[in-house]
Amino acid sequence: MDADSGVLLDASKPAHQVRGIQVLATGFGRVTPDWPTGLAARSRPTRVVAGVHAYLDPHSVGSFRSPN
Repeated sequence: MDADSGVLLDASKPAHQVRGIQVLATGFGRVTPDWPTGLAARSRPTRVVAGVHAYLDPHSVGSFRSPN
């Protein structure tokens, strides 16, 4: 999705070169503070303990962070 507007991106609404994208994902492993598996998300998000790395083709892309 477009990081500024929240618009979902697809072939008719592609990402643009100078704009950021936001990727929503699950399954990054342990979080802090500890949160039991299977429970609904908290109102304040947890942080992923391990670093998150992403690649587009063979190239590493951008800096990544979990929500505060």
